[in-house]
Amino acid sequence: MNELLIAALGFVALLALILVRLSIAAAMAIVGVGGTTWVAGWPAALATLKQGPFERASSYTLVVVPLFLLMGYLASRAGLSQKLFHAANVWLGHRRGGLWAIIATYILLGALMDELAMILLTVPIFFPVVTAVGYDPIWFGVIIVVVVQIGLIAPPVGLNVFVIGGMARDVPLATITAASCRSSRPRSCSWYC
Repeated sequence: MNELLIAALGFVALLALILVRLSIAAAMAIVGVGGTTWVAGWPAALATLKQGPFERASSYTLVVVPLFLLMGYLASRAGLSQKLFHAANVWLGHRRGGLWAIIATYILLGALMDELAMILLTVPIFFPVVTAVGYDPIWFGVIIVVVVQIGLIAPPVGLNVFVIGGMARDVPLATITAASCRSSRPRSCSWYC
């Protein structure tokens, strides 16, 4: 039988199971195991049942994101965000350029760590500062996304440079790094000025 027809039948079966008020997770599991059994047989379906849940549950993102959210919540409940804001205000509150300091922090952290982890760690600290000064939260979110991507280009880690290097294998990594630094500098400066 054609794979497209099997996929269409699986989709219809999934909708039918959802309509009879079966939970979506159970309906997807039933349709997935049934489709795998139909296409590849019982041994493949049982292997998928054995390995699939462990592979999905042991994902880095599924482990890190809840822990960072928990750490941000605990830091907020303990008053760490307010204390860090007060300390930064005492040290740097009389100087101009607070947003530039935040941007520099994001570029530095973007060169050293994962963007999702960095955002989850720093937004509870920087967001009260930004809203207290009067910046628009939406534009601050846009600035965070752009600056984090610039940080992902920056050495020493430069994760995006390695991704481009993997796609363009004939171009040396030093050439890609130099080009990314040249192209990100003018854009980042003109974006904030």
